[in-house]
Amino acid sequence: MFTYILLDCIVKLNGERTLSNIYHLLSARNSSQTHQDRNIFNVSAYFGIYRTLKRANFDQAIQLLRDENMITVTEDQVSHITDEGYNWYLQQEKNSDLLFLNGSRFEPHATELGKTLQLFIQLVTHMHMNDYRFVPIIESTETQRFIKYIWHHNEFSTEQLLSMVYQDLYAILDTFPENHAACFVDCLTTRKFIGLNNYQLATMHQISVHEVHIIFQNIIHYICDQIQNKHTFQFIDQLYRLVPHTKDITNSAALTLNYMTKGYSIDEIAVLRQLKNNTIMDHIIEIAYVYPQLDWKPYVSEDEYLFIKQMINRAETKKLKIIKSYLPDTISYFQIKLVLALEKNNKVGE
Repeated sequence: MFTYILLDCIVKLNGERTLSNIYHLLSARNSSQTHQDRNIFNVSAYFGIYRTLKRANFDQAIQLLRDENMITVTEDQVSHITDEGYNWYLQQEKNSDLLFLNGSRFEPHATELGKTLQLFIQLVTHMHMNDYRFVPIIESTETQRFIKYIWHHNEFSTEQLLSMVYQDLYAILDTFPENHAACFVDCLTTRKFIGLNNYQLATMHQISVHEVHIIFQNIIHYICDQIQNKHTFQFIDQLYRLVPHTKDITNSAALTLNYMTKGYSIDEIAVLRQLKNNTIMDHIIEIAYVYPQLDWKPYVSEDEYLFIKQMINRAETKKLKIIKSYLPDTISYFQIKLVLALEKNNKVGE
């Protein structure tokens, strides 16, 4: 699945962004550019799904794709998929209905659920055997605090808890291929079995470490989806909680939004925040992707909007330089990016 995700990003970016943009997307770099890219290119499902991914390991995965003649990479780090890679990509796309990743919607809640589930299973299996001394596999004090709360506020015996969690997981894992389910189970720590780490799982199941990570995340995201869609679980939904979220916009953009709502112009906000006008404009684009209530008319008239939209459709690309060539000098790059954002957000006409 990891290879498919990389190729899917390369296909959707269509040579209009570099490989660094893909890495920043997967690792959830909190920048205006990353937030804009995930919306422009329809790759928001992958935002933050691999926060622990190191750049060196990402580069190795890209090099492997190059070695296998699945992609090409230019000197300026722009990647294109080859015919061989595209044929493989299309074959894998048939199984995309088993991909439940939705980083923009579920992260970081999914990451927290994964840790909570692992720690809870370790706790219950030890308590069931009256073993009260063990080293928690999850070191996060916040996760441990939440587990203690769940433990002290539930009314079930350890036998009941084990039965309910088992039935929930059995139903969940039945959705996935057998090797994915087995990989997930093998990472769980119980009283009798120490869960394997990603490297051990990769060796056992003869897959890459990246694949192990994505398999686990995919299953956890599926659980999140089922919980948020009100699927009935016996217990596992009680382990899900919303955690402090990386905002859909950066902290700096949020400050700009605060001034915008008070009626300040771009020039005024730039002076007040001691930032460049272009930085404030970038914030406005970032905000336009996620705030449908944004008043865009101070920045582009309705006639300009419709004309820019028409030229974007004619250009059939998201490359700003090409779109700009279809437009008069009176139209700025900022206005083009704003229309792209608003169109993505379906703001106009509401």
